[in-house]
Amino acid sequence: MGVQEESESDKDVELCNKKGKHKPITSSSSRQPKKLKKSTGESMVDALTAMASAVSSLVEQKKETYNSIKAINVVEALDAIPDLEEDIYMDACDLLEDEGKSKIFVSLDVSKRKTWLIRKLRSHGFY
Repeated sequence: MGVQEESESDKDVELCNKKGKHKPITSSSSRQPKKLKKSTGESMVDALTAMASAVSSLVEQKKETYNSIKAINVVEALDAIPDLEEDIYMDACDLLEDEGKSKIFVSLDVSKRKTWLIRKLRSHGFY
């Protein structure tokens, strides 16, 4: 009988070994967190991408608004100059497309804008 017991235990060992050779059996609940983590990670990437896109869009809108306001301020400053000939006005619009020049122009005292503008137009070959 001792031999029989050994053979039964040998069978159990063989079954264990066979089970060990196969892929370990895992419950579906142990696999789910990995899938959820992947899905959550992908969702977070998607959400961050959407937020970055929204922020970029807002920045562009703000830039456009700022540039529109700046252009309006430059045009208003040009309109405030008395007796400015139309050709000089149009050349000034071209010159003042440069952001640095337009900032200086708008920040100047109204009484100095025409002199500064004529001087810049001459130095750039406009006038």
